[in-house]
Amino acid sequence: MGAGPIMYDVKSQYGEKRNHLEVVKVISVSPMMHDTRNCPGTGHLESVDLRYEKITWKHNDGNIIFADSWNDRQTA
Repeated sequence: MGAGPIMYDVKSQYGEKRNHLEVVKVISVSPMMHDTRNCPGTGHLESVDLRYEKITWKHNDGNIIFADSWNDRQTA
């Protein structure tokens, strides 16, 4: 499986943000099944483990952008 970029949006009580992952590799995909007898509308889930070289977070509220990379070294 090849590596590639992934972009996804997250909505929470703290506002919306966009995550951008670069050089992404899927490490594992595992099925999960919780006890959902009392929770209608839920069902099978999958746990996905990813490895990435760089991630960029963009918070839409305030246009705040931060990036982190495994290969970039911060210098003073």
